[in-house]
Amino acid sequence: MEQKSCNPIVEVFAYATDKKKVVFSILLAIISVFGGLIPYFSSANLVIMIIQQRLAMEEIVFWGGLAMAGYIIKSICYTFSSGCSHEMAYSILAEIRTKLTNKLLRVSLGNAEKKTAGEYKQILMDEVEHLEYPLAHMIPELTSHILGFVVMIVTMFICGWQLALASIGTLVLGFLIYGLMMSGKDVMKMFQKYTKDSEMMSSSMVEYVGGMEVIKAFGQTASSMEKFRTAVLSFCTSMKDWFAHCHPYLAGFYVITPNSLLLVMPIGVLLMANGVISLEMFIFCMFLSFGIAEPIIKIMEFADHIMAITTTMGKVDEILAMDNLPEGTDLLHDIDTIEAKNIHFGYTNDKEVIHDVSFTIKKGQRVAFVGSSGSGKSTLAKLLVRFYDVSSGSIQINGVDIRNYPLRQLMDKISFVTQDNFLFDISIMENIRVGNPTSSDTDVMLASKKATCEEFIEMFPAGYDTKVGDAGAKLSGGQRQRIAIARTILKDAPLVILDEASAFIDPENEDKIQKSIEALTEGKTLIMIAHRLNTVMNCDCIYVVDNGKIIASGSHNELIEHCSVYQKLWKHNRGEVN
Repeated sequence: MEQKSCNPIVEVFAYATDKKKVVFSILLAIISVFGGLIPYFSSANLVIMIIQQRLAMEEIVFWGGLAMAGYIIKSICYTFSSGCSHEMAYSILAEIRTKLTNKLLRVSLGNAEKKTAGEYKQILMDEVEHLEYPLAHMIPELTSHILGFVVMIVTMFICGWQLALASIGTLVLGFLIYGLMMSGKDVMKMFQKYTKDSEMMSSSMVEYVGGMEVIKAFGQTASSMEKFRTAVLSFCTSMKDWFAHCHPYLAGFYVITPNSLLLVMPIGVLLMANGVISLEMFIFCMFLSFGIAEPIIKIMEFADHIMAITTTMGKVDEILAMDNLPEGTDLLHDIDTIEAKNIHFGYTNDKEVIHDVSFTIKKGQRVAFVGSSGSGKSTLAKLLVRFYDVSSGSIQINGVDIRNYPLRQLMDKISFVTQDNFLFDISIMENIRVGNPTSSDTDVMLASKKATCEEFIEMFPAGYDTKVGDAGAKLSGGQRQRIAIARTILKDAPLVILDEASAFIDPENEDKIQKSIEALTEGKTLIMIAHRLNTVMNCDCIYVVDNGKIIASGSHNELIEHCSVYQKLWKHNRGEVN
């Protein structure tokens, strides 16, 4: 596991791909600070000269021009510093999201499924997006505010330590108020509950939208979905509690902290009356005090963002800390044999669903696994493609445990088609091209023709450029399935696994699906997970799975003759059993 820094700020900046931009942004921010101080000094000098009645046009032009130059320097340097920091921020967000998505590709589905789709959406999109503001503004703003405050306060201490202390008096009081807001053992719990309830609401929202068809079909409403309603109300309550706790303290902080003149004015007048400081020094320090509060307020605002960074990076680290599926370095050029040796598997530690299963499949064979629902046949398919790893025993390809092959190399050699293949909300052309991103339009159209997709694609006005909608919602089940098969034809992997690929296809489309499957599996090793036995009758070998075990194997005729479980499945298939 990768060692993480205990400092969330250091950790998040470690994702920056171009460290030079970070340095350049800091340098520009420093220059902008000194440029921003010039107008304060210029204004103070102008006021002093006015009071002393020695202001001439040359001084006005000089000090006014100097103030303008300082402001221009500050604005230009700050703009470029902010531009660099924004580029860096977006590159960090992209790097974090890329690492998270790559991580999810390398963990078992068992680990990945510990979080819901809504939780992943919350982390990958919302939580990571929240990093943009502090990252983009932290370097130019935090650097300039800290440095600006230090320069001003040091200058004031040099000119007169009494007024320097007076100018930070309201800051100290503001800090005490802010500290009271963040003190107490229940504050962090309250903030964590606020963020956790936000995640739960997001997760419930994704579930609610995804289940909209079911909700409408059964005449349900949002209020009748107790989980969704509870999540929304819980977030509302925790948000109100957090804001109710923070509001009075923040109000006091923002009222008192900027008003440095509350102390500087009376103390300065007293010191000037007693001859401790001159009028010029009083005016000079008073102008500087105007620029002290704003940097501190900004720094305190970033303190809130640092808490958000800490929370978000904790969630990012939690995903990145998931154990990867182990990978080896053996090369996989082709698939000659697939052999399962005494494999056991359970989705949870206390319940095993696959018990001591063994089988051998040779190159070019057409093999099927059949059984009733819940028998474990689909689980076997998921183990073959390493969605999960076996608990004991081994699955070997060419005599080598599949855990010894790199995951990418293994998946390059396997095409996996399910009954509900996911389509992206992009064009039909690009959905098919997912199978081989480097393929030409001609290759895509050829694969489409083999999968019998052409006839319905040509019916759309936009043809191959037709957007399929969210998860392929604009297409029928049979059309989605044929596009998925065309995608798999384009991939051209030597091993094809069909997991109930035609289970719920209507009779009108069944023949077309079968033709597309024939085109897909021509000259390849085929493993079929099937419920409808008429689709596997011509397989070289059929394995009968029952309660997680292979209880029989052979051809269709042999199993009809000798296997009572297969006989029952066959009667169900033909509609002879009620």
